[in-house]
Amino acid sequence: MTLSPPLPVSRDGPRPSFSRALWRIASADVSCGNTVELLTDGPGTFEAMLTLIDEARETLDFEGYIFRRDEMGERFARAFVAAAERGVRVRILVDWFGRLPTPWSFFRRLRRENLDVRAFNPPGFRAWFGLLPRDHRKVLVADDRCGITGGIGIGLEWTYGMFRRRRSPWRDTAVRIDGDAAKDLREAFERMWARARG
Repeated sequence: MTLSPPLPVSRDGPRPSFSRALWRIASADVSCGNTVELLTDGPGTFEAMLTLIDEARETLDFEGYIFRRDEMGERFARAFVAAAERGVRVRILVDWFGRLPTPWSFFRRLRRENLDVRAFNPPGFRAWFGLLPRDHRKVLVADDRCGITGGIGIGLEWTYGMFRRRRSPWRDTAVRIDGDAAKDLREAFERMWARARG
C-alpha cells in the first residue's frame, strides 16, 4: 500500500511539534523501530486478532466498546478462555453501555473461566447516572510486544453487515503494531483499567 502524497520522512526523527501533539492526545512518546501493518476490513482484522490471542504466552489485554454475543463474540470468548487455560493472564475491559445488548451474564461466564473482566462506567448515582463518559477505544495487546488497535468492535456487523448480507459489512480500519509502541497501547489500557470497576 502506498500513500498519496507520501508522508514526509525526517532522518532526524520526529519534529518537536509532532512529539508534543502526540503526547497531548495519547500520553505517549514517539517510538522508533516499530512495524505497522494496515488491516482494512473486519474479517482480516478478526483473523489477525485471533492469531495474536493464540500466540500470546504471558499477557493479553483487550479493551473494546462493542462485544456482541454472536458467532464472532463466541469465537473470541473461546480464544480468550483457551489462552487463560494455557496460563496467559487475560484482562477484558468493555464499555458498560457499548456492550449492550450483550447481557452481563456472558462476561460472568468468562470470569468463571479465570478471565479478569471489568466494565467501564456502569450506571450509578452520579452525574448523568453514569452514562457519560464512554470508552470507545479498541485495543488488543499481547505480551507487551504486539498490539492491534483501530475502529473494529467484536461482532458480525464487520463481517456480514447488520442483517446478514442485506447490507454491506461495516467498514473500519485497524493496525497491527509490533515493537515498543505496543507497550504504549498497554499503558493506555492500564489507565482505563484502573478507572473501571469489576
